Amino acid sequence: MPSVLIRHGQTDWNLVHKLQGSSDIPLNDTGREQAAQAADNLRTYAQDQAISWDGVITSPLSRALETGQIIAQALGLPLLGSYPGLAERSFKNLEGVSNNPQLWESIEQETADIEPLGDFLARVEEALDQVEADHPGRNLIIVAHGMLISRLLTARTGQPVPIPLNASVSPLAPARRASSILLIRHGQTDWNKQGLMQGSSDIPLNETGRTQARETAASLKAQELAFDVLVSSPLSRAYETAQIIGQTFGLEVAATYPGLIERGYGEAEGLDISQEARLAPDAFYEGVESERSVYRRGIETLRQIARDFPGQRVMVVSHGSLIRRALSATHGRELGTIGNAQPFEVDMAGLAGWREETEPLLKGKP
Repeated sequence: MPSVLIRHGQTDWNLVHKLQGSSDIPLNDTGREQAAQAADNLRTYAQDQAISWDGVITSPLSRALETGQIIAQALGLPLLGSYPGLAERSFKNLEGVSNNPQLWESIEQETADIEPLGDFLARVEEALDQVEADHPGRNLIIVAHGMLISRLLTARTGQPVPIPLNASVSPLAPARRASSILLIRHGQTDWNKQGLMQGSSDIPLNETGRTQARETAASLKAQELAFDVLVSSPLSRAYETAQIIGQTFGLEVAATYPGLIERGYGEAEGLDISQEARLAPDAFYEGVESERSVYRRGIETLRQIARDFPGQRVMVVSHGSLIRRALSATHGRELGTIGNAQPFEVDMAGLAGWREETEPLLKGKP
């Protein structure tokens, strides 16, 4: 969508070069004049691009919200909402401190106690995914913050983008994500064979599991599928499955992600529990991770993987319960049992668009 990013108008802290971050500092009169000028610039931009604007989205911080209100009123557009994930990067105890070269170097090198860049970009991309899901195909004016715009566009374009001037217009570069993700469950373990609950317990593959991994690799190769990157859960049954499959494709495990670990089953791990308890283990045993948590971290981790390997075909080896819940979320329907070493393609549009608070599969879930 040909949306644009606008940095909010000037504040008094901008004027004296204080770090603002997540502090809620209001516009000053110069900032309000800049917002009005930005509306004129946006009118011209739309004419040049032969598009029309559909609405204004903002950060919840007042300097961005008021800038958005001024622009929306000037252009006769609806204000479509504020998204918490579009707030500026948090500089924690440095907020309100006057900027200087030494301080800025500590921020650039991430030696200062501030919101980590990876976490910052992840929440911004999550917010923009929500914006796209809420307003598909719309031409939007997104009012946010200088550091956010600079770091987001740097990550998306692969080229350094300086912090823009107050109220300036920056085209929103397309998101850079993996081109595809294939999820594969690990091969069989002795606990699988005996019907025991594994969860986060680190149980190794058995020989059947190793054979299953080789057979899956051969099947994928026979389909003439190709992959660029291989990642895994850090648990040994998944990691070894990934290593075995990777040999067929000339790939080593590039990274492990703790968020890919199986659902924790607490006191149930190592037990052959009843079918009734398997349907709702947290009602029978202590320490069981909630289904809501598994959905959330599964989606968040897959989105992070998609951001970490833009344009690449990624193979991900994980676990049955996590895969089933992640795929149920991205496909919009509940899936059944996931077999050992079974591969599944992730719906990339569903991955980007899923929202926990509106997902019907999660209603009534613990």
